[in-house]
Amino acid sequence: MTPFARWLLFGFVVMGAIPLQVRILPALLPDAWVPHLGLVTAFLCGLLLGEGPGVIVGFALGLLYDRFTAGQVGLHLVLLPLVGVGAGLLPRLLPEMLFSQQVMLLAVFMLLAELFGAVLYHMAGVVRFDGWLVLYQLIPAVLSNLLVGGALLVYASSGRRRRWSS
Repeated sequence: MTPFARWLLFGFVVMGAIPLQVRILPALLPDAWVPHLGLVTAFLCGLLLGEGPGVIVGFALGLLYDRFTAGQVGLHLVLLPLVGVGAGLLPRLLPEMLFSQQVMLLAVFMLLAELFGAVLYHMAGVVRFDGWLVLYQLIPAVLSNLLVGGALLVYASSGRRRRWSS
């Protein structure tokens, strides 16, 4: 597969993440347990491809997410590129990063991003930041992001090992 075809396929996968999250998964899962695929994708692109692709993917996903949802426009346009850049800088800071460290950093990023979003929504008057929000919205959101992100990280890591060994 040529590099152009690989990037084209990657683009279609990335652009399908938000419609899948916003339209299809809510019909299958309880609302609080729908993973934030844009957040997970921006993190993984940054971590695996670097801060350049991370910020570009984060920006594109932020635009798409703000387009597909009715709510505070601009939150994801700020949040997702920051996650992509931050995750892209991690391999520079920790060049010999173990898989367990990647999973731990995924957990930290998902928790901080969900908290940041909740605080911004609270400041905008959209939600009330209280114990109910943390227990019934934030904890399920972080856990579902970790499950999906961890599974994708395992898949990406096994693919890299196969490619390097052959």
